[in-house]
Amino acid sequence: MAALDAVHAKMKRANYAIRREARSELAEMGFSPGQIEELFKPDLAGRIGFPSYALSNNRANARRIIERTRTLEAQADGTDIRQEGEGYVYREDLAENPVMFEFPDKPDAAARDLLRRHAFKWSPSRGAWVRQLTPAGRYAGKLVRQALDEVRS
Repeated sequence: MAALDAVHAKMKRANYAIRREARSELAEMGFSPGQIEELFKPDLAGRIGFPSYALSNNRANARRIIERTRTLEAQADGTDIRQEGEGYVYREDLAENPVMFEFPDKPDAAARDLLRRHAFKWSPSRGAWVRQLTPAGRYAGKLVRQALDEVRS
């Protein structure tokens, strides 16, 4: 993360130097003479330096990496979940990373359609309907459990 912040800060300092046409500052920042010339060359839209979208993309990537790190840390701190419902078992396996539904027999067509609508896929190797363990996967599992419990009660 610190590396992304450093790159972002360097790009902003470079744009500031470019607006003032301070080529010597760019050289002090570590840009080669060829890179400096490229920075002063207008692109197809007439922009010089680092375009604003590149700066925005850096910030978005940093946020994405931070969020992914938080998600992985939360999963590492958690424990596996196993809940038995009427005619199914719901599991979250942190080691293998799926959300899954296991049925003793082949579920009826309505249950299969429900699972497919919520992006669960049949995994013959696990003998279960699986989806990646993400917040969206957990939410989909909750919705499927509610629907299965309503139908079977």
